[in-house]
Amino acid sequence: MSVTTWRLAYSTTLTEAATSVTISSLAGNTDVVYKLIVRHIQGQAGYVASIGFNGDTASNYGYQNLRAANTVASAARGADTSIAVGYGTTLANVSLSEALIYAKSGYIRTIIGLNTWQIAATTVGYAQLNGNSWNNTADEITSINIYSATSTSGLGIGTVIELWKLASVSNDWTKSFTDTMTISEPSILKAMARPLLDTATISEPSMIKAMARPLNDTTTISDTYSRQWTIARIFSEAVTLTEVAAKNISIFIDDVATLIDNHVRTITHTFTDTTTISDIFTKTLLWLKESHIATAWNKATRTVTTWTKAVKDSITWRKKYG
Repeated sequence: MSVTTWRLAYSTTLTEAATSVTISSLAGNTDVVYKLIVRHIQGQAGYVASIGFNGDTASNYGYQNLRAANTVASAARGADTSIAVGYGTTLANVSLSEALIYAKSGYIRTIIGLNTWQIAATTVGYAQLNGNSWNNTADEITSINIYSATSTSGLGIGTVIELWKLASVSNDWTKSFTDTMTISEPSILKAMARPLLDTATISEPSMIKAMARPLNDTTTISDTYSRQWTIARIFSEAVTLTEVAAKNISIFIDDVATLIDNHVRTITHTFTDTTTISDIFTKTLLWLKESHIATAWNKATRTVTTWTKAVKDSITWRKKYG
């Protein structure tokens, strides 16, 4: 299943004042949608901070805005040489702007902006809603320039600029396996299971550390894979539950006993005193079925089954690992 989410493409915090900052090497036709966030610190009093695309400073930017200034509301429409993202009458005034940009060529580029400008302590000078356009349908957006057209060093110290792009999590996950991993599925499971089976007493933190260690020690896993650790951790914990229950039920019971009340500890003790391993396993499964843990157990099992089937059915997985 594909999940689309925002991924950070660029970020900077200015440690000294600047006249402009250029975000380059963009691929607007591939990324399609950008979200630009600018926390602007006024480096020089009384000027406007603006953005433009591909170095275009001609009057190719349309605007329609709705503004609130103090208790007065107003609206305006026209064309300009850039799109405003910050303004303040006093040095160190703060502004915050967020712009959603449809970047793909073939269309007039459209932008929706939310702005709050000229902030000092509890006084907020302006709140503004913008609709903007860039009158260029042919060129791919490859750069975004944030600048002060009328003032040197207008972007003050502490100005923060972030650019986000939409990306598919599942595509990155598949690419991580295809491009950067040479370990097979069985070796992953064995690597995660071995430190657990060799550990006498397992607590929740040690379970996670044990599962993480073989993955972190594998040199063929890139930073891209490590960014998927949240998904890997969910999968690893679910696999570990089933592995430990099947291969070493006494360790599993000891771990459960440390996390629940004295009543369950007593029940667990009776299981431990049973001499037949198969009888222990049977009674434990019955206890799990009747207890409040059954729901979590069943969910973990279903998660592992579903995830494993999806991976094995993947064309990428079959092509890579047969």
